[in-house]
Order: sequence, then C-alpha cells, then structure tokens
Amino acid sequence: MACVDVILDCVGAAYLQRNLVYLNVDGRLFIIGSITEFVAELNTAAMFEKRFSIQGINHVINNCRPNPLLRFMMDAREKKYKALLNDCMVNGTS
Repeated sequence: MACVDVILDCVGAAYLQRNLVYLNVDGRLFIIGSITEFVAELNTAAMFEKRFSIQGINHVINNCRPNPLLRFMMDAREKKYKALLNDCMVNGTS
C-alpha cells in the first residue's frame, strides 16, 4: 500500500481514520475544512505507531485575508499537478 507524507483534508471527521491509514510515519495531516461532522474517534495506538501530526488550518483570518500557509500549499500543489499534466501530454504517459 502506498502512503504519503502530507494529506490536505477538506472532508473532515468522516475521512479521519481513512487518512491515517495512508499517512507515512512522521506524516502530517492538515485539516483545512469539514463538509462532514466535526467529531471523530481517533485510534491513539496509530499515533504512537506512526508519530504523525494533525494540524487544523483556518483558511480565513479574522479580517478575511487568505492564510499565507494555505496559499503556499495550494500554489505548490497546483504547480506539481500542472507539471505532471504537462508531462503526460508531451510524453503520452499516465
């Protein structure tokens, strides 16, 4: 099973356990929103096993300016996917 170092989650509690399964040791889970419930159970044994960290990010600061960390992460993600898409189109790979 392939695991990742960072997960950006905008679904919320319904995906918490699923996200933790795919998180590498010392991985980071950023919860950037919630379209499901806000309360979830957490398997603390997994925390000891994988040593992951969870951070909640509010995408809007009190004065409605975008959060610089979130903007940085979204820009990096967009550049990565644009590069992958370009490579697929040029080389015909998937």
